[in-house]
Amino acid sequence: VALGLDCVGHRILPGHRLRLAVSTCYWPMIWPVSEPFVLSLRTGVGRLSLPVRPHCAGDEVQPDFGVAQAAPGASFVALKRRPSVRRVEVDLKTGEMVHTVEGGSFGDAELARLHEIDLDLSYWLKKELRIREEDPLSARASISQHALLCRADWQVRVTCETELETTENAFQFRCQLTAKEDDSLAFQRSWAESIPRTSL
Repeated sequence: VALGLDCVGHRILPGHRLRLAVSTCYWPMIWPVSEPFVLSLRTGVGRLSLPVRPHCAGDEVQPDFGVAQAAPGASFVALKRRPSVRRVEVDLKTGEMVHTVEGGSFGDAELARLHEIDLDLSYWLKKELRIREEDPLSARASISQHALLCRADWQVRVTCETELETTENAFQFRCQLTAKEDDSLAFQRSWAESIPRTSL
């Protein structure tokens, strides 16, 4: 198996060691394969090859990049606070594991105000990833996103609900997008797609 580490660089000091971890999946970062299987490793015959960067003149000199430059960010005031959430729950009876992440774009502010342009705005996301032990086809992902822009008597809300699950042969994706101006429906679309699973 060849793994590319072209974008990873680390200086390993003398006496330090590397640990190689091998797994059949990396949930919830990577979607699991469609069926359980046993991974066998024959120790003593495999090898780990790492590229070695040749020493160059000036390697020991730390470059001075100076002070980072960036455009000034907009200052906001929290109007309504809501703590972000990151938790893992396990149902000991069913074996289901649920990863939940909730948060927004303004720290713990569910609703914020930009005084410079007299605008109240909000963006909040809730993501749930579910899977049952020993059943990779039970993997489910759902993401709920809510955005709000308002000023005086004008208000726009956008909501997006997405779900992803799989069968043995395909990913099943569903989405619903809704946009409202004040209390009137401005746009709405629902769609579903089936994406074939392919082997690498």
